[in-house]
Amino acid sequence: MKKIFFKKCTCFLLTAFFLLLPSCGREQSSLSAVRELAAVFPFKYGAIYSDEFEEEDEKYFSDEMKLLIFGANAEKYDYIVSVSGYFSRDRVSGEEIIVILLDDRSHRGEITSVLYRRAAKKQDIPTRVLCKGDAVYFICADNAAEIEEYIKTKI
Repeated sequence: MKKIFFKKCTCFLLTAFFLLLPSCGREQSSLSAVRELAAVFPFKYGAIYSDEFEEEDEKYFSDEMKLLIFGANAEKYDYIVSVSGYFSRDRVSGEEIIVILLDDRSHRGEITSVLYRRAAKKQDIPTRVLCKGDAVYFICADNAAEIEEYIKTKI
């Protein structure tokens, strides 16, 4: 009787382990990544927008904002899990940090090409596009190199 009990317990624990294993390495949410960056590198005159907020929230990353960031094909990017970003409200600095969390890494090339097109429009301020895990980062700030290094080492 004890052998059967121990076999069932062992099977249960192994099953639980293999079910929980993929979630252990999951990336943090795009909103928490942007909040962490905003805490370490304080930006002025801006706000954080995210599709992780409720739709009624004034800082919800709406479909219109996605259309502005991703272009006319914004609706076809159904593999995007979440998008969050810091956007400067003063039109002088134009600072932006956008974090896009994808469902897997295979779509990073398409999203990075969209972000490189966005970076080409921002010629007056340093920009970086960076991939780490399932996340793609768009950095547009005077201290873009510092932010990029922080993402590579800390996030």
